[in-house]
Amino acid sequence: MQILLRELISGLPGTPGAIYRDREVDAAAITLGSAVDAVIQVFGAEVVGRHATLTPAGSAFDVRCARGSVVVIDGASVGSGRLEPGQTLELAGARIRVLKAPAGFAGALEIEPQKEVTPEAFEAAFAVDLDQTRLGRRRPAWILAGIVLLFGLVLPFAVDLDALPWWTSDDAWSSGPLLPAHAVAVGDDCKACHAKPFERVQDTACTTCHGPMTDHAPEPLNSHVGLDTVRCASCHKEHNTPPHLVIRADTLCTDCHAEPDWPDNRLSAVAGFTEADHAPFAVDLLTSSHVTRGTGFAYDWAWQSSPLPDAVDPSNLKYPHDVHLDPGKVQNLTTGAALACADCHTLQPDGEHFAPIRMEQHCRDCHDLKFDRTAPDRELPHGNPSEALLVMEGHYMRVFADPTLDLPTRERRRLPDRVRNAETCSGPAYVCARERTAREAETQFTVRGCVTCHQVAVHETDDLLGRYQVAPVRLTPDFFRSARFDHAAHLTQQDAAGDDACLDCHQADTSTASSDVLMPNIEQCVSCHGDRHQPQLIPVDCIDCHQFHPTVATETVP
Repeated sequence: MQILLRELISGLPGTPGAIYRDREVDAAAITLGSAVDAVIQVFGAEVVGRHATLTPAGSAFDVRCARGSVVVIDGASVGSGRLEPGQTLELAGARIRVLKAPAGFAGALEIEPQKEVTPEAFEAAFAVDLDQTRLGRRRPAWILAGIVLLFGLVLPFAVDLDALPWWTSDDAWSSGPLLPAHAVAVGDDCKACHAKPFERVQDTACTTCHGPMTDHAPEPLNSHVGLDTVRCASCHKEHNTPPHLVIRADTLCTDCHAEPDWPDNRLSAVAGFTEADHAPFAVDLLTSSHVTRGTGFAYDWAWQSSPLPDAVDPSNLKYPHDVHLDPGKVQNLTTGAALACADCHTLQPDGEHFAPIRMEQHCRDCHDLKFDRTAPDRELPHGNPSEALLVMEGHYMRVFADPTLDLPTRERRRLPDRVRNAETCSGPAYVCARERTAREAETQFTVRGCVTCHQVAVHETDDLLGRYQVAPVRLTPDFFRSARFDHAAHLTQQDAAGDDACLDCHQADTSTASSDVLMPNIEQCVSCHGDRHQPQLIPVDCIDCHQFHPTVATETVP
């Protein structure tokens, strides 16, 4: 049968400001006492485990106390009786009254719990010490200690356990299961990690398989904050249930980064993932500086951090995203459709990075390197200006010097009364070829061709090979080297997919120059993510974006 219990939480019973909590109990009777399984739990020196039982009887409740126990009903101590509507049952400060049962209930009680339970009253309800039982302490302690020493130390050391099929080998020493990956690799070879008895697992046992791990911070900062003395096992604890090795708690990071106080500190304080608690983003850019080496120029590349939104990408490339994404100006030569982000940006299997953009793969279909319309099959090599000049020179040498060369011609209409302008040269073939090469080189490097996409410096020199210097292009492969981002997971959103998903974060359709850094700042991320469970926000931990052990690759220049 169903019985309704209405417990007073605050206020005075029967007053408008009283707050109750209702509980439905499916039982034939309500138990009252200090026992753990009592429906109404009351503590006190005079209260026993099952002190009384209240059974519905029409509109009232029959009360029956345990032998030797009593309750107070309207001021009278009774061992059994009937609790009528309007009467109050009292026990150790708790008060119980009968209510009119709602439809579907066999009875209803109003409970006014004890105001205060003293530690003595609570302890009196339970046996919390062996002295309160019939068991002694000393003899069982010695017996149990002997059993532990026998089976946990003496037998494993002194007996050939392999000869005892009923024995579970040294599994008795294990405090829990291994991580599944370690269980497969290590199995029951405890010595793989525990090299010496009664000695903690050393870091060398971990690096034997995992290789050298980079420190969390470079020296001397790593030593200054005391991380140089921290063992692997201090954070990565095995033999736990459930098995896990990676600490996901943000406090592992914020304990230090919330108030960074380190020498030569260039890190901003981070206490969480909100605009107030996390610093604005800064991007990593590849910057170049040209230096004289030998008879020419060379470029040194280095990583440089630059805060958003003022960052400028010095890639030396000319590329307007807005033009290439405008279907009225650029279309796919095969399908005729507008270019999509994925036509150039191919996501790699890791789901985070993109494959390098190559001229031959992504640009050449539209931007060919033909330079002589009479030789449509001849193209300049890409990526080597000196080689391109030599190819032009060799081509025109043959044009002017080879009498057997049959170049195709393309007849064009001429205007009336206008003489056809045919290219002629009356000098030696070598001189003519050099002059024609110089004119074509000037066109390629200053008018159209190479200069369309590249930064070109022109030097006043008679040496054609040294006249034009093309700044090398180096596209930044990862603008956030110290962070991780799963592009694959973000390509499908509630209201956006494909290019729309890309443009939600990267405003490429309005970018007029490749020097624009199209990386979002923190306000874009916190519109969907937060460090706490909040409505409409996806919670993230620090390690969802940052690695505690940075990879070596983040320090190298590609």
